[in-house]
Amino acid sequence: MNNLNGCTFTWVYQHYLSWFSDHARSDAIPKREEEIVGAHSYNEDVFSDGHISLNRVIYYVPLKQSEAKSGKPEIFGFTELNLLEEDSSGDIEKITPVEYALL
Repeated sequence: MNNLNGCTFTWVYQHYLSWFSDHARSDAIPKREEEIVGAHSYNEDVFSDGHISLNRVIYYVPLKQSEAKSGKPEIFGFTELNLLEEDSSGDIEKITPVEYALL
């Protein structure tokens, strides 16, 4: 299944690395992909009919003041929209990312 906007997490991570290069000091180390996924701050159900749901997850990846070229803390943000398929007991059987967007 293709994402609605054709973007993938790899696309998001490449944008993060570009953003990091522009905003971080040369001695700062970018976060690994796994660390980015762990940076989710908020999620909300956009739609649910009892069998399928759309859920939006918002991620904020901080850049510490000591790592930023500006000397101020900075944030890289993006969202992930997921299709959640549930079984008859309401447990999630499958999660399919359908859209990524930069904030």
